[in-house]
Amino acid sequence: MRKVLVADDQRLVRKVIVATLSKVIDCEIVEAVDGMEALSLIRQERPALVLLDIDMPRLNGYEVACAMKADPATHDIPVVFVSGSSPDEVHGYALALGVAGVLTKPFSPQALRELVQKLLGT
Repeated sequence: MRKVLVADDQRLVRKVIVATLSKVIDCEIVEAVDGMEALSLIRQERPALVLLDIDMPRLNGYEVACAMKADPATHDIPVVFVSGSSPDEVHGYALALGVAGVLTKPFSPQALRELVQKLLGT
């Protein structure tokens, strides 16, 4: 079964993402509360997709995405930044890192579903 990793230090955001996705995609959803845990789980679980908050403790989303892109074992995993930061600021970094998408908080459940379904081909 495919896995999706949701990494966000805000429990409520993780809960909303998990509830939204569990209704529309057939996959296991793995959660991380900070960047270090996210990177560890990415290396262990090899998810099909990573939804990554930018502003997290220990390692931020940019650092996690950079580490993923530098590792041949994880560089092909699509990453979506989920951020409360300015869209213009995030999109610049996202393009530079080769990130597959950006969702700006607050996001609509429909936008989340559509982006995830597009990236997973469901």
